[in-house]
Amino acid sequence: KTLSQPEAQLGHEIDRLLNEDIIYSRIVFVSAFVALRTILRLRERLLAQRETGADLHFTVGIDLGGTSREVLEELLRWNSETWVFHNAIPRATFHPKIYLFESLTAATLFIGSNNLTDGGFYTNYEATVRCDCELPVDTDEYKRLLQPLTPFIEPQGPTVQKLNAALIKTLAARGELSSEAEVRQRQRVQK
Repeated sequence: KTLSQPEAQLGHEIDRLLNEDIIYSRIVFVSAFVALRTILRLRERLLAQRETGADLHFTVGIDLGGTSREVLEELLRWNSETWVFHNAIPRATFHPKIYLFESLTAATLFIGSNNLTDGGFYTNYEATVRCDCELPVDTDEYKRLLQPLTPFIEPQGPTVQKLNAALIKTLAARGELSSEAEVRQRQRVQK
């Protein structure tokens, strides 16, 4: 299924998945930019899924100042598996957007242009493909879809680090993390 936003909003699609009586085994969010307001909007339902046993995983970018220090501090409090992706080469920007909801009997995968921001989830003009798989019937196709996304879903290497307080402090000291206020100010200037 193809979603064209703002007519079909990714945020509402994800809200429906999180509001259903489904116990997920894995939820993965991969986004170049993450806004504090948007993750706070999802926090209660995502943490409830984690409490039922879901592996809650984030891979977030900090390139171009699109993810703030406050976002990383909030995700750190969630005790979820969170990876921070950053390449020191300025022209090599981390930019994927992938959202995965997996249970024992089904999986829903979104791949598109939507960042994990209010604009990306609700108001911007965005395009996303939604793939629904029945498990175990579609297991081979599902694995085929996920295989090229593994570097983002299960990141490794020198451009990614597991989120912890020391990493936040180091990135902030280097000037590689903006505050939430700086991110919002930059967005106002760009409009």
